[in-house]
Amino acid sequence: MNLDRIHNHCTSLAVSAMLTAAFFSTAPDGLIAAGIGPLGAAKALESTMSGLRADGWHGAAGMGVPAAIAAAQTRQVTTQPEPAPSPFTGIQLEKLNRYWDSHPKEIEILTKYSRLLGLTKGDEVVRARKIGGKDENGILHIFARFNNGVGYYLSREPSPDDMHLYWVGPDFKVIAAISVSKGNDTEVLAVQDAEKELQSEYADWAKVANKL
Repeated sequence: MNLDRIHNHCTSLAVSAMLTAAFFSTAPDGLIAAGIGPLGAAKALESTMSGLRADGWHGAAGMGVPAAIAAAQTRQVTTQPEPAPSPFTGIQLEKLNRYWDSHPKEIEILTKYSRLLGLTKGDEVVRARKIGGKDENGILHIFARFNNGVGYYLSREPSPDDMHLYWVGPDFKVIAAISVSKGNDTEVLAVQDAEKELQSEYADWAKVANKL
């Protein structure tokens, strides 16, 4: 009786079983749900097992159990969601920054508003360099860059009794937003609502940037 041949045969069966178990533990759910069956599993494992055959089953046995299983596992690529595109091109943002740098006119965010936006907790004063003006409907728009590097401040003010104020990060994503109505009543805006409102603001400021 050839003990080496029996040993090799047993080793091949053991490794094959480990490879099959490893395949099903890592295969996508959709593949398994499709009912690939034993034949499909064998085909799916062919590329992995062919590498082991090249070295012979002695080579596979020498790998040890963890290494054999690792060799059978399919490397899964995690798809990361693409970041939202910036509302401004690189040239537009460069023009805006150049304007803020060369026009050192600053605004101070009123403490009661900076607290509601989460910019401050006490009596700190938050300053920003601004660009602003009224549109054809008399609505005041302000776009300012915070001096402390925490992002930008935008406001849309049809009147002193009707204002929407926004704090956005360096990536122009909304961090906080509030509305101020008659009687100085304030309301925190949902981030999704604020983002929708800012789409038109960003579009208008992009046009302004093109003319700077």
